[in-house]
Amino acid sequence: MLLLLLGCATWFDKGTSCDYKAIYTWSDDVLAHVLTGEGDGSFDYDPIDDPRDRLAGSYDVSSGDFSWEVWYDDDYFMVDTRVEGYGTAYHNGDLDLAYTQTDVDVLEETVETGYRVIRDGCSAEIATWDAEDSSIEDAFVQTGEYESDGLFVWQAEVDGFLYTGTIDDDLRRTLEIVGDAENYEAWEDHDPSGTSESGWEGQCGDDLKCIVDRKTAFDGSYEEEWKIRSDGEDYGSGEGEFDYDGSGKITYKFDETECVYTFKSSGKCNYECDDGSEGAC
Repeated sequence: MLLLLLGCATWFDKGTSCDYKAIYTWSDDVLAHVLTGEGDGSFDYDPIDDPRDRLAGSYDVSSGDFSWEVWYDDDYFMVDTRVEGYGTAYHNGDLDLAYTQTDVDVLEETVETGYRVIRDGCSAEIATWDAEDSSIEDAFVQTGEYESDGLFVWQAEVDGFLYTGTIDDDLRRTLEIVGDAENYEAWEDHDPSGTSESGWEGQCGDDLKCIVDRKTAFDGSYEEEWKIRSDGEDYGSGEGEFDYDGSGKITYKFDETECVYTFKSSGKCNYECDDGSEGAC
């Protein structure tokens, strides 16, 4: 049976596919969106996270076609998101969906992502791929489970890298990546306030190991701190600030030498060091 045959208040308690039925209201998919509406398939509401000011669209019960648009806060680095797809949102909460998401940022750059989502009970598989240059055969596939404590926990393995992530009921997202026999590790923590923290640790040159921490602000600008080690000993450090377009500066200190690297939004880079050396980087 398709969703929306009856109003949400009457059918929602009648046999869900997953015992943790609260997931249907916070999992941020077409079913969660429809549940904010009046039961006719349309929805128009303000999501619980801070960046999104409005999400509006509809799900057609007869054809399975759906679409929605997202509007963001004026100070956020994203401008617009549009989703178009088709599939089935089942009466018991299961999903079988395919859609394309188009995101536009403040630099007017556009990213199109393909999605294939299958939810069966408390299990879900989410495949994503670059909809402009690749296909589902090249998809990044997340396989996960909804848990009673309000978490969706997933894993994916690609080219020897193990990805582990979570989505909380307040839409906080975390990610950990381990690869190359544990010589590389990365992590991300996205807060529903619209800010995030991330970092990575691994080889960054001959006999060099880097440890990098990043804090990203609401407008997409970010700060970075670097620690650089050689043969297990501290070798250098760095601190930098960047705008969302990639322009900014980072100051590195290597032993007794300090160098300032200046980056332009075009990708060009120059450096100047207090030992008199300078040039392009």
